[in-house]
Order: sequence, then C-alpha cells, then structure tokens
Amino acid sequence: MCTHKKIWLISGFVFLLAVQILAGEYQIVVNASFENQTITEKMLKNIFLGKQTKWGNGQRVLPVMLQEGEARNAFIKNIIKKTPIAFKNYWNTALFTGRGVPPVAFENEEDLIHYIQKNPGAIGFISEETSAENVKVLQIEP
Repeated sequence: MCTHKKIWLISGFVFLLAVQILAGEYQIVVNASFENQTITEKMLKNIFLGKQTKWGNGQRVLPVMLQEGEARNAFIKNIIKKTPIAFKNYWNTALFTGRGVPPVAFENEEDLIHYIQKNPGAIGFISEETSAENVKVLQIEP
C-alpha cells in the first residue's frame, strides 16, 4: 500500500475514534419526574433549536445548557450538527427576528443541575463524568 493511502487510512481511523470519544463527553439530564427513559437525537435537536417547545404531555420544554466547555461543544457538534459559532449565530438571528429565545445558559454544571431539579420541564446536558444526582439521565436513541 502506498504511503498516501496509509496516511488517509490512519487519518480516517483517528477521526472515527475522535467522534466516538466526543459522543461520550456528555449526558442528557431531565427533571426526576420525567416519564421517559430515552430521547431521540431528532427531538433533542428540535428542542435546542427551539422547534419543539412542548413535551408530549403538553408541558413546556425548558432547554438549558452550559455557556462553554467540551461537553457543550460536543453536544452542539454531535446533536445539533452545527459548530458552536453557527449555533450562536442561529440563535442571534432567531432572537433578532423574534422567532425564539435561546436555551438558558449556565456557567457551571452545579447551577444547571439545580435548575433542572427545580423545573419539571427542564432538559440539559452535563459532562459524562459529572454525578447526576436527583435528576434523570436519558439514553439517546438515533
């Protein structure tokens, strides 16, 4: 095999490995009273883009996120399918045109978890290694 093909093959493997690692950098958390155990990627994307504003039971969805960090960047890349800058621009445009309000952003995971604990319709994400006490962790379905 020629050197160029080996480099491309190794690069592709490293890329796939990085995607697998990024996918595990966050966990989806909701209020402990939430009925379901899973959520689809499409539903998550629609919630965080403001396209789904109510749960199946009619309760208002309250999306929250972190202001910065690896978990935030991985979530935006893997679920929203945008770069963090494109996500910010999406919400700036929506806010300016009156089409929506971006998810509430917290400086730290402790405050985000506390908000979710207190608000039944809330959904957010935290780092994989963070303890999700008194909230429910949802499994993501493709």
